[in-house]
Amino acid sequence: MIITQKQKRLMTIGGVLLVLALLIIAVITALRLQQIGTEPVAPSVPKSKPQAQAAIPTPGAASACRKTFQIAQGPTLTPTVTPTGGPSPTATPTGTGGGLVCINISVAGGTTRKTGEQINFTCSGTPSSDVTQCKFRFGDGSAEVLDDDCNVLHSYSTTGTYPVSCEVKDRGGSWKSSGACGGQIEIKAVTGSGTPTLTPTKATTGGVTSSPTKIPTVPIESLPQAGGLGPTIGAITAGLGAVILGILLIL
Repeated sequence: MIITQKQKRLMTIGGVLLVLALLIIAVITALRLQQIGTEPVAPSVPKSKPQAQAAIPTPGAASACRKTFQIAQGPTLTPTVTPTGGPSPTATPTGTGGGLVCINISVAGGTTRKTGEQINFTCSGTPSSDVTQCKFRFGDGSAEVLDDDCNVLHSYSTTGTYPVSCEVKDRGGSWKSSGACGGQIEIKAVTGSGTPTLTPTKATTGGVTSSPTKIPTVPIESLPQAGGLGPTIGAITAGLGAVILGILLIL
């Protein structure tokens, strides 16, 4: 059988068309595989069919369990109330002449202080509404101090232990005092002055000054992404070029 030149060309064109069709199928397949590779795949869970449960029989009136209880009534108890005494009276201290009473002399910040320091003294009496004025004695030879607010400041110039006391005056002009409105205060000398200066020092180990340790920097290399279309499209383009070149040579 002799094949003519025209038949050869037809066969060549048919082969080329077949190769082109296969290449198109390959491109579509590669794109689909790329899409499938990027989509998240959810794990499949086998479906289980629940088993039917048997009906629970309902007990009838005849099968119900019954039991009768009888509670015996005991004797009736009558509570007995024992009377108790009333509250004990609270003793109220009384001062000289009764009525208003001087109850306290207080020193803000404690009874041990320093020379030249301003010390706050407070005197109080009960009932406080009857106090009209207070008198302070500081025990260092200074004059008595009168104050309507019963709150004064005083300083000591020399060290030592000094007796302090106060009195309160009622609305009738009488002065009231008591042992609770007296005490002692200790005065000490002032030691040191100014604010200490702190000089920072470097920590040393074995006579060598320590220095911060540098952490080496590791370069981060970018990795190529898996599943790219670059190699696939390049191979398909090369195949198409080879097929077209073969057709041109045949024709």
